[in-house]
Amino acid sequence: MCLDFSCETRSRCSGNGICVDYEKCQWNDNWIGLSCETPTCYDVNNCSSNGLCVSPNKCECFEQYDGVNYTEEIAVNLNTPIFLNESYSAVVSENQGKDFVILTVSANDSDHGRSGEISYSIEEANIANLFMISQDSGEITVAADGVLDYESISQKQFTFTVGAIDNGIPTRSSEATVTIAVKDENDNCPVFKTFPGNYKIPVEILANDDDYGDNGQIQYSITEESDPDQKFFITSNGTLLANSILQPGAYLLTIVAQDQGVIPCARELSLTVVVDEIVSPNVLPTTTLITTEPSSVMSSTIGLQQSSSLQSSTIVPEPSSSLQSSTIVPEPSSSLQSITIVPEQSSSLPSSTIVPEPPSSL
Repeated sequence: MCLDFSCETRSRCSGNGICVDYEKCQWNDNWIGLSCETPTCYDVNNCSSNGLCVSPNKCECFEQYDGVNYTEEIAVNLNTPIFLNESYSAVVSENQGKDFVILTVSANDSDHGRSGEISYSIEEANIANLFMISQDSGEITVAADGVLDYESISQKQFTFTVGAIDNGIPTRSSEATVTIAVKDENDNCPVFKTFPGNYKIPVEILANDDDYGDNGQIQYSITEESDPDQKFFITSNGTLLANSILQPGAYLLTIVAQDQGVIPCARELSLTVVVDEIVSPNVLPTTTLITTEPSSVMSSTIGLQQSSSLQSSTIVPEPSSSLQSSTIVPEPSSSLQSITIVPEQSSSLPSSTIVPEPPSSL
């Protein structure tokens, strides 16, 4: 038997009733009409004929009326809405989804009735694609289509104006300033630009991280498993060097690039270092400077002699007057460069005194 009724021509009872017979609706409470499309305002005296019933028991008054049953004439609108703060600020992490509440603005109006009813709005239209405000509560949320991706938005901080307007006649309004800063999250990992393959020392390792600040700073390292004897080391800028004498052969290494986020993210790269002949260790030069407080101003003259690849020099000051002069005599050294300054105490007297000789007798 076909006992189901669709009430299709009745708009399926507008969602405010049930279909009880062929094209016949039975409305729910507070709704009437053939298609259950008309709300009723019986509980508020049908708006006392001074307004329109816009939803069940909710009236939209004509301008001059107010009150529970909309029978009172509206009072004079004496007061302006006042925000609790002149300015509001908040920080929101990127990638927050729609409807995430960032902050709430609030204003008070000392008037009663509709003159004290406040609605909120964002004044700048260009903010609407990122943030929205609840007209009733003042909650500012991420817009439905808002994308707060730190790396893709040109602005990292947004300042805009919100308004509070009452429902009096005439209306009164006020404004406040809102600043929202978008915080970067460590949502990107390092990406190697160097590909796996065979390389010869030195090897320039390159990786990028699209995050900002510490989240985008990369630290390189070699896994202990791939280099247990520490035959290699890698500099802060990603240059892979020999840390000891390398015999001919192939060395499979795993390089790690890790960012410096609070919750760090790391990626690994496997490559092979091919050594055709014995490779000496790569030692970076260092400089050691030892000083003592001079008795006066020190002026140094440096003379360098050719030595091995790096030089070590000893500075031997000469006694002088108030100005101290030193001569540097370089000494050949090992691969490390060390400069040692050993000042001597100078006296207050000049370093030499000229005494004229008596003339000889003719």
